[in-house]
Amino acid sequence: VRDLQEQPLSRQEKVKIVSSILKQAPPEEFCEAFSDLRLLVGDDSLMCQEAASLCALHNKLHFIPVRRKECEVLLTRHNELEEKHFLDSQRQVSFKFDHLRKEASDFQAHPQEDEKGEEWRRALYEGLKAYVSSHYPGGICSCSHRSIRSHIVCQLVDKVEGVLRKATKLMSGLQRESVIS
Repeated sequence: VRDLQEQPLSRQEKVKIVSSILKQAPPEEFCEAFSDLRLLVGDDSLMCQEAASLCALHNKLHFIPVRRKECEVLLTRHNELEEKHFLDSQRQVSFKFDHLRKEASDFQAHPQEDEKGEEWRRALYEGLKAYVSSHYPGGICSCSHRSIRSHIVCQLVDKVEGVLRKATKLMSGLQRESVIS
């Protein structure tokens, strides 16, 4: 056990602690949690340097939705193509995502090469979408697949957010699931 009064935390230890805390922050409270931690850590240069990667990690862990006319998809590690680039399998489009600004850009056609896997993914998506539409108005779901070494890896991810506001009550709910087969 370390005596905290004798030795301050190293830069790497601070990043590890901040990352651990931010992973637990609810999606709509990331900015507030980040600001609070920035004050507690007292190292603006560290927090500014780590902000983009911490925000990207948080967005993927919490399946942040992207709703644009070009695509409607959840950001997850399953549909990440490369750093800052994601795939909307349903509309067969890839895009760049700025995690700090929560802005999608640079949309490009990205056709699926595996027809059999795409048929299965589409069938799963249609069933999931019907379920989400009937049970969660305004909910969003995603389903993607990737071919790896001649195996088809299918990921099914759905996120359902709902907020009900009444004059005297505020109710909100979040269901987040990921099924991989």
